[in-house]
Amino acid sequence: MGGGNPEYFEELAQLEAANFWFRARNELILWALQTYKQNASTFLEVGCGTGFVLSGIAKMDAEMALSGSEIFLAGLSYAAARAPSAQIMQMDARHVPFVDEFDAIGAFDILEHIEEYEAVLTQLHKALKPGRVLLLTIPQHPWLWSANDDYAAM
Repeated sequence: MGGGNPEYFEELAQLEAANFWFRARNELILWALQTYKQNASTFLEVGCGTGFVLSGIAKMDAEMALSGSEIFLAGLSYAAARAPSAQIMQMDARHVPFVDEFDAIGAFDILEHIEEYEAVLTQLHKALKPGRVLLLTIPQHPWLWSANDDYAAM
C-alpha cells in the first residue's frame, strides 16, 4: 500500500491514528496475534507502510523482535519513526530473503495489490518457522476499493 508517492505516505501517517477503520483493524490484528500466537517472539510485517501496525504491536509487547518491510522507500522513514524498536527494510514481498525466521508474519491489505500473490504467499510461508502463524487481511467487498488502491497496485 502507499504507491511511490511520498505525499501519500505523509497523508496516511497523519490520518491513521484518528481514523476508525485503521484503529479497528489494528485492534483486530492485535487480538489475532494474541489469540493465535501469544508466545511469538519474532514478527515481520510485509508492506508496513507508515508503521502504524508495528507501533501497535510494539506497545502490546515490548519484548517482541519486530521487523517491517515496505517496497517503497517513501514509507520507510515513517515506519522507522513510528516503530523505533523495529528493524525496517526495503523488500519486495515477491522475493523474501528469509527462511524459517519468524514466529508470526503479517500482510495487511497488500495482497490485493500484487498480481503474483501466490508467489508472495509461498515466500511468506518459507519465511515462517514451522508451525507458526501468517496473519492476512484483504478487503471484504469490492466497493471498499478506492482510487488510492488503484494507485498502489503493482
